[in-house]
Amino acid sequence: VERRLCQALKEPDLLVPERPTWRYSSYLSWGQLPSSSVQRPDFPQIPLLENGKLDRQTFARTCAGAEGVTIDFSAYPWTRSQRRSTDEQACFTSKAVVTRAKTLLRQLNPCLTDGMAVCIVGLKSGFCEHANHLERRGTRDHWDHCAIHELSLWIRQYLGERPLILPDEQLLPSCASWFRKLPDTHGL
Repeated sequence: VERRLCQALKEPDLLVPERPTWRYSSYLSWGQLPSSSVQRPDFPQIPLLENGKLDRQTFARTCAGAEGVTIDFSAYPWTRSQRRSTDEQACFTSKAVVTRAKTLLRQLNPCLTDGMAVCIVGLKSGFCEHANHLERRGTRDHWDHCAIHELSLWIRQYLGERPLILPDEQLLPSCASWFRKLPDTHGL
């Protein structure tokens, strides 16, 4: 300890704190605008093949001159194991879902022209009990809200200023009174 202290006094750069190796992630947001102020633009839907990949030829024909395109994850062809147990929507806690979503965006990015916006809808949070989404066995209740925030952050980092992410504004019916007290996802 004495040696380190003497070395630190000789070299003041050693006293500068190092960047932590861990990542703190906290997602709090609350809206100050009424939800009706965010309108979904009338962009064409991206064309998909049956396997969920981007149909580049159809995209070149239908979306070439558009101001932007829309990706609706609620209409995406998710497999049965990637869907939530409570409804037919994707569970974004599943690594397979996030990988497919990122793959689609990576396929889309080279096709976008300068200034073309990307409107992302269908990121609906919900409860699920498939333990394999958490890489566990049996059943484990989980909520994919934080996973949606993490994916939203990745999308903003990857696409830059292009994305307009419109979150689902409907509350979960069974917990509506409790969720009204929490900050909403309007700030996505």
